[in-house]
Amino acid sequence: MFVTGTGGGFDFVHSMTVLPELIRQGKRIVIGSYSFGNPSLIEGGEWVFEGSTGSSAHEAPMLVKRVDATCRPDPEYGPEVGLCRYLDEHYPIGPDGVAAFPRRPAPLDTGHPVDRPAAAAAAGGQTPLPREGAKRWSCYAYYARAFTVSGLREFYARVCNTHEVDAILCVDGGSDSLMRGDEAGLGDPIEDCVTITAVATLPYTGQADPSVCKTLPPPTAESSAAKVDVRSSAAPTLLRRPLLARILLSIGFGCDRFNDVSDGASLRALAEITAMRVDPSVDPLQRPQPRAPMAGGMLPGESGFLGAFALEPTNPLSLEYRAVVDHLQAAATFRSVIANSIVECSAGGYYGTERVPPSLQERVKPGQLFLWPLMAMHFAFDVGCVVRRSLLAPCIASCDTVRAMNQALARLRKERPVREWEHLP
Repeated sequence: MFVTGTGGGFDFVHSMTVLPELIRQGKRIVIGSYSFGNPSLIEGGEWVFEGSTGSSAHEAPMLVKRVDATCRPDPEYGPEVGLCRYLDEHYPIGPDGVAAFPRRPAPLDTGHPVDRPAAAAAAGGQTPLPREGAKRWSCYAYYARAFTVSGLREFYARVCNTHEVDAILCVDGGSDSLMRGDEAGLGDPIEDCVTITAVATLPYTGQADPSVCKTLPPPTAESSAAKVDVRSSAAPTLLRRPLLARILLSIGFGCDRFNDVSDGASLRALAEITAMRVDPSVDPLQRPQPRAPMAGGMLPGESGFLGAFALEPTNPLSLEYRAVVDHLQAAATFRSVIANSIVECSAGGYYGTERVPPSLQERVKPGQLFLWPLMAMHFAFDVGCVVRRSLLAPCIASCDTVRAMNQALARLRKERPVREWEHLP
């Protein structure tokens, strides 16, 4: 499974609310950051992808570096390396390529064992050392505001073929990835929309040239990035195996209110996507046909909304996520507002705007951020349905530059009426 951030920041780090469970199930995980960090500031690793669009020199190049725990990150912001170090320590990958998941006593007296190495350490247990012959976790580091849809789609197709990926999980901290483009506030819409559009339009049939695997080799000191002209649509890389699932996971509902996204717009998006039918044969860039909610005898599993769950205070995944965030913040000066909001709300006890948790006081003042229990909720969606609902996706799908995508968003906002801010009753 390929797990990637959807729109910058700590999005890929939020996957730690589900990653331990995927590891427990024996899944082989490939991680992509798509964050706001500059991979050029990470010492070590290997450049594995360089996308060219012939764009202005003022735009950041589409570059991807494969990094691991041996690399040295930017001291201000380096979550990719920090996450690899945490995973190496707590979930070492064996020679068979499968990460270990040792059972440990529950951190609380719940009467049953819990699979959580970090919880055991907090309770006085010892974190197991990496097994002999263990492989290192690695992460693809790339800057979210540098990619076009075609560039990201080409890179993701090569990742899927190299690692024999059969499912993609896009993780979004917040809900701006659900915005259509005509809402009053959009958060950071471009990066999220590039991700879901690229993933939704990955070609799922055909036989790719086996040589594409050479584009993403294991890290070595001698090899360098392969340059790809992503403007060429004549021979895009095709997936050698179909994807069984393309999922968007929205974590931290309400966090994007900090970025001017209304909760009313987010809930409307949830309702409208729920009413959509999943149909892999439909071009995701085509507008959906109007339909009444749950019309036509829709069966479970046919909806664009795939389900939800919450992180309660004693959930092992909640405790693991808190441990990861603490680990990353101990190694860098950056503090993620969304990550800390999810941590504090999943632990319980915070509500409203006036009481700011200690972990957020460096970046948030009283009255700036509304905290509520729904920030501990996870909502899962079919990526194709999210793209079909989007007004922005078809506008940016063929743009050659990041500047052109921003111009397309500006035109959309000018030509189409913008909704008023949607308040909850």
